[in-house]
Amino acid sequence: MDSKVKQQQVQQTQQQEISNYRLLHVIGRGGFADVYLAEHSYLQTRVALKIFRTRPGDEQMERFLVQVRKLARLHHEHILPILSCDVRDGSPFLVLPYATGGTLRQRHPRGSQLPMEGVLMYLRQIAPALDAAHRAGQIHGDIKPENLLLGEQDKLLLSDFGLAPVVENMPGRTQAPVTGTVTYMAPEQLAGQLEAASDQYALAILVYEWLCGEPPFAGTYTEVATQHALIDPPSLRQRRPDLAPQVEQVLARALAKNPRERFSSVRAFASALEQANSAPVAINQAPKRGLSRRALLGGLVGAGGAAALGAAGLVWRVSSNPGQSALLPLYTYHGHTDKVYGLSWSPDSTRLASIDLSGTAQVWQAVAEGRTARGKLLTSRTISPAVTINDTGDATGLAWSPRTELIALGDNPGKILVWEGANQQNRCVLRDYSTLGACVAWSPDGTQLAAVYADTQNALSVAFWDIASGNRLTNLQFTGMIGISTTYTPTPVLIARSPDGKHIALSNGNNVIQIRALPGGQVLSTLHIGPNSLAWSPDSKYLAADNQVWDVANGRLQHTYSPQSQAVDWSPDGKYLATGGKDMRVSIWDTRSDKLVQTYQGHSAPINALRWSPDGSLIASASDDQTARIFTAQFA
Repeated sequence: MDSKVKQQQVQQTQQQEISNYRLLHVIGRGGFADVYLAEHSYLQTRVALKIFRTRPGDEQMERFLVQVRKLARLHHEHILPILSCDVRDGSPFLVLPYATGGTLRQRHPRGSQLPMEGVLMYLRQIAPALDAAHRAGQIHGDIKPENLLLGEQDKLLLSDFGLAPVVENMPGRTQAPVTGTVTYMAPEQLAGQLEAASDQYALAILVYEWLCGEPPFAGTYTEVATQHALIDPPSLRQRRPDLAPQVEQVLARALAKNPRERFSSVRAFASALEQANSAPVAINQAPKRGLSRRALLGGLVGAGGAAALGAAGLVWRVSSNPGQSALLPLYTYHGHTDKVYGLSWSPDSTRLASIDLSGTAQVWQAVAEGRTARGKLLTSRTISPAVTINDTGDATGLAWSPRTELIALGDNPGKILVWEGANQQNRCVLRDYSTLGACVAWSPDGTQLAAVYADTQNALSVAFWDIASGNRLTNLQFTGMIGISTTYTPTPVLIARSPDGKHIALSNGNNVIQIRALPGGQVLSTLHIGPNSLAWSPDSKYLAADNQVWDVANGRLQHTYSPQSQAVDWSPDGKYLATGGKDMRVSIWDTRSDKLVQTYQGHSAPINALRWSPDGSLIASASDDQTARIFTAQFA
């Protein structure tokens, strides 16, 4: 702007008076008001006048004044007080103390990275102020650097407290830019359900921005809002590897999509962050593979360990009692609209495929890679799933090849869809397939696919298919294994092939499991149980069925774990067993001592499926609460 024009504007402003205040110059402009530095005509003291650009109607004015009266009674050393309120030409204005240090946006322009101690210094002032307001029933609703002011001796002051929800519907207001409010909005606030936890989320976004120089989400209003609702922030430690891993995990909890999964208060969040920052960083060395997926994983999961930390990194716990405190999820995927019953990891442990009872199968990013954020939906398919009497899907109806990008998906009408997880391309469709149970199993080398079907007498058989040609190779009849004549069975029809490829287990959904040797089909064991899940031990010697572990060679029960389990999986090294079920928790058992070593919480409904990532660093769970969750596989 030309200096003469600017000088003329200043002179025009200085000629204006409002009440007993002479306007000096503009010191700030927002979406609905202008802020002026003003001087009292008689006292010659300086204040800030916030003049709203709208002329509210009677009802809107009353709502505004009710809120202002509440804020005038809100006293805290780090909340900017309201000195007075008046109306000029139908537009309200507030008289506020003049914060000589400006805003935190001015102090730290966009792109600035703050040291952790600087961030904690701000939080020590912001957190108690927000908590005091929340106890008084007030929610800020617009936490951002522009609303954090610096007074004498850099004392931090929260401004615009609780005004945004009141003025947002006033006529004549200017729409705030995308880089403003929406950048810090919690998912529930975007849905019109503002609550105290929304301020915690906004503050966590601000902490993220302070630490890495930019907020986690960018784009148009709609793009940013969608990312808040569905996408997890990119790895913080990828940009700030100097931070303790626990710092990122604390932020992950404060940024949970579900407000009930966040900390109980803003002060609890600030205290956890301070404690996490002082936690020691593990230095156990692991083989490095350059800037690999594991390096990014370390930044993503915090305690899961970066390339320099390995799998022995620390885990942020709800309490400090190892082995007894329940850990919270690192990430919750909200992309489904029905109960999630099936999961399968990609061979490189970076992506997950999940399926729900509506028949929607989705492939999404489980570990951030480059510009691909965790939680991003990559591909999807819709099928007609087989469902049990108990409203459970066949957990083995979805299987990612252990060696390739191919995903097999069993469809109830009688076909298997094989498609590439990296894109939408169908590789082949295998038919001659039963409507009894949509269950499939890959060979260890990923060249063959086994699928269950029923003959005309309803006896069960397993067909083996060559994926390269799409041809059926052979059938293996399970003599005496009779299925149910309808789509519905008491428990899921399940199939599981051993890691060495020499055994196959089939559950008929009617309390019988038969284990056969391959390729001849010799019966090794028959178990009279009806599980909801099956999992082979990595050495192929044991079969886990829900909460029970069986010796395949002699058919004897080795151990029974959690009685409420209906989902099970082994760790890749065979040392641990993960179980989950109606208690809504994931329990980790040491298979050498049969002792419980860790529990995870976060689901609000029974768990249907568990899958350990191939690299052993993460555990995924699927639940009736329509979510899939990821936990750090880390035990003392």
